[in-house]
Amino acid sequence: MALDGQGRLLVVDCENNRLRVFSTEGESLATWGGPGSGPGQFQFVPQSIDWRILAEVAVGPGGEVYVADAGNARIQVFDSQGGFLAQWGEPGNEAGQFVHPVDVAVDGEGNVYVLDDQATFKVHKFDADGKLLLRWGGVGEAASQLFEPTSMALDPQANVYVADYGSFAAFQFDNRGQLINRWGNLPRSSEGTVFGSAVIDSNDDLYVSDFLNHQILKLRLTE
Repeated sequence: MALDGQGRLLVVDCENNRLRVFSTEGESLATWGGPGSGPGQFQFVPQSIDWRILAEVAVGPGGEVYVADAGNARIQVFDSQGGFLAQWGEPGNEAGQFVHPVDVAVDGEGNVYVLDDQATFKVHKFDADGKLLLRWGGVGEAASQLFEPTSMALDPQANVYVADYGSFAAFQFDNRGQLINRWGNLPRSSEGTVFGSAVIDSNDDLYVSDFLNHQILKLRLTE
């Protein structure tokens, strides 16, 4: 979900492959999209991993709406009324390509960050026009590498926080992809930990949902 500058709540309706728009009182205002691969259509559940629903939405400083369309390996961009503006990405592992983009976030300057959770395990950073600026991460044993990341959040300084259930860790990067901090060995049961959403509050505390163990983890980012 995401709130826009008009006070509307944008909700991804995964099973129906559409975006719903509500007032904060719960009144249904609009429905965007439908199943498919054309402009303005979505495929939120990739065929190769149909056990996990993948969908996120973010709103830019100019009101543009960005949707991570994982099954179609792309980011779609809409105006505030649901008009299709652009799409970025295509299937693949090269620069500007995605496998399963599962999260999207926008900083105060309009730069767009995309988290790809399969094969590339990378964070991609684009400018407001969709030009790739840099990407970082990748699977491996180095401290800054990821293994099945699931969610991402930005703070007001555009530091990037990634919840990574494959390594049972959370990562803090600056907006150039440099590792600032890593919290490893997070609490988990013998069955493991599966991270869902990550959000940051006004005190710069990081909250990460663990939907396998039905708990919320709170990490203090500053002392």
